[in-house]
Amino acid sequence: MAVRTFSRQQLLDLVWSAPMRSVAAELGLSDVGLKKAVVKAGIPIPPQGHWNRVAAGKKAPPKPALPPRKFGASDQIQFGSSPWYNAQPDYPIDEPPTPAPEFDEPLEAVRRRAEKAVGKIAVARDLKAAHPAIRQILADEAARAEKVRASRWPSSWDQPRFTASLDQRRLRLLNAICLGVAKAGLKASLWRKEFPVISIAGDDASVPVIVQKMVMKGKNAETDTRLSIIAGMIPDQSERILRRWDDPPDGKLEALITDVAVDLVVLIEERFRAERMRRHEWRLEHREQCIEKARLARLEAERKERERREALEQARIDRLLHDVDQLQKAQLIRHYVAEVGRQLDAAPAPSAEAFKEWSGWALAQADRIDPVLNGSFLERIEDEDLDDENGA
Repeated sequence: MAVRTFSRQQLLDLVWSAPMRSVAAELGLSDVGLKKAVVKAGIPIPPQGHWNRVAAGKKAPPKPALPPRKFGASDQIQFGSSPWYNAQPDYPIDEPPTPAPEFDEPLEAVRRRAEKAVGKIAVARDLKAAHPAIRQILADEAARAEKVRASRWPSSWDQPRFTASLDQRRLRLLNAICLGVAKAGLKASLWRKEFPVISIAGDDASVPVIVQKMVMKGKNAETDTRLSIIAGMIPDQSERILRRWDDPPDGKLEALITDVAVDLVVLIEERFRAERMRRHEWRLEHREQCIEKARLARLEAERKERERREALEQARIDRLLHDVDQLQKAQLIRHYVAEVGRQLDAAPAPSAEAFKEWSGWALAQADRIDPVLNGSFLERIEDEDLDDENGA
């Protein structure tokens, strides 16, 4: 299926213009697939029985206004395989460059919307109501504890990782973050359970989040129990830090957790916009590369055409010189035959019949190589025919 792209507004207009099945058939989709894509994009769909009420002439709810797109999600919906990750064809350089992406909602408005969506969150005292991502860690912890309990020779490798009070606090902070961003429609999933690393993601952007001890220096560094929440850094990898929140000197991160969750929601939107700009810049670079490629190809074609014409002209000159040489040889043969005949008339030696046979053969050879008589001087060189075909 060829790629077809619609804006959210276009899809809203479509699904409120006719029953979902009819719209899906027109687009070459299943009604289930279309409905999933529309709902995922945050586009309201007609309620059940809407089109029956319309057909019966009854009053039905009007088409609603398009709600803001989800945080970190595109305003464009594609159906079919996307070419972005495939080999890119040459950019159509005759077309103007695509305009830079624009975002109607300023980041200040995004933050206000994020604050409203997240509301007020708090760090729970325990993990009884844990987010699914944190429950995975807890299940792994329980499995490790059981393995150690049942083993006759327990290994330190199998010991639970997060039994210390500081580690439990790390999990509670991560749990609050996961629950908070979920209220804004973002997904929180476990990326690496041994540290752990949580991935916070919108439809088109994501960021890893960890909680670790603050990196301190000095003689009290080992006993310092302050924590940092870090977005954009994966342990043992060279990812850069995008955001960082530290335990304040006179308090704890728990008091800041709502702001942290809101900041993460806004960060996802920022990452999405930055990626859109990066793709736009890549397309511009790709366009310039295609323009340069076309320019070099044109220069190469002109060089080859110039060399072809030079070779053709040289071939014409060589043919001309060859014809001159052949004509001279033909004339020399005729002159030679005439001179032989003249001398034989003065002092006849061979028989007249023998001379006649020889002179006929010799003159025939002269006629054979004579470019005027055989018309070879008018023969066209093969490339000249190609010139005619190309309108040259």
